[in-house]
Amino acid sequence: MTISIGLFLLLLLFVFGAIVGSFLNVVILRHNTGKSLSGRSGCAVCGDGLGVMELIPVISYIVQGGKCKKCKSRISKQYVLVEFATGTLFALVGTFSYAHQLTYLVTILMFLAMSILVILATYDIKHTILPDKYVYSFITLSIIIVFLMQPNMYILGWQLIGGITTALPIFALWFFSRGRAMGFGDVKLSVGLGIFLGIYMGISAIWYAFMLGAVYGSVLLFLKRAHGKSEIAFGPFLIFGFLIALFTNVGFIEFVNGIISV
Repeated sequence: MTISIGLFLLLLLFVFGAIVGSFLNVVILRHNTGKSLSGRSGCAVCGDGLGVMELIPVISYIVQGGKCKKCKSRISKQYVLVEFATGTLFALVGTFSYAHQLTYLVTILMFLAMSILVILATYDIKHTILPDKYVYSFITLSIIIVFLMQPNMYILGWQLIGGITTALPIFALWFFSRGRAMGFGDVKLSVGLGIFLGIYMGISAIWYAFMLGAVYGSVLLFLKRAHGKSEIAFGPFLIFGFLIALFTNVGFIEFVNGIISV
């Protein structure tokens, strides 16, 4: 009976996250456009307002075959991917919160932090920019969450040092390449990731990010969809590395030892 209740709660969290993801799509698409977040959503091509059934996250996209109900134009996969990703992250946060016995306030703040990371990753993919507003919001949330989890100024101080340490490799790449290999937004984001995770897991997140980026870049080169000077957003890899470190609690040393032992 406990397993059923747990699965039901995870499903509820996924649905709630997918609904939040639907709103995040609006935030992403309207950021820096001068458009208000209020107002009815509509097709990007024909402008037709979306009905209630067309606003159901994930399911509406599948039912409509990824096309506008009226003009049949293709709907960007971003909508369903953001909704699915946010739903998945909310379910993972629920599991993480239960495992670590987090308070409701910390859990809510983690939902908010995950939402900001979804915005940052998606916006970076689209525009290769990490908006300061959301980067600084994530850094602030990281500090608050860490302090609420362990209200000790000494521990908080070490977490802040973790943020600086985590950002050092990214800062070095940005500095010595004069911004060509890495954007300064990646440096600032790394500070927030390191504060959240601490020194060791923060560095592990950066390691995961570089490994993922290397694999992705190699695949693109192999498929001839990129060349040596292609610009690839690194923010999503930093965020993915952060999520791996956070939810698996496996550092790069343990990961390497595990590979060697196999």
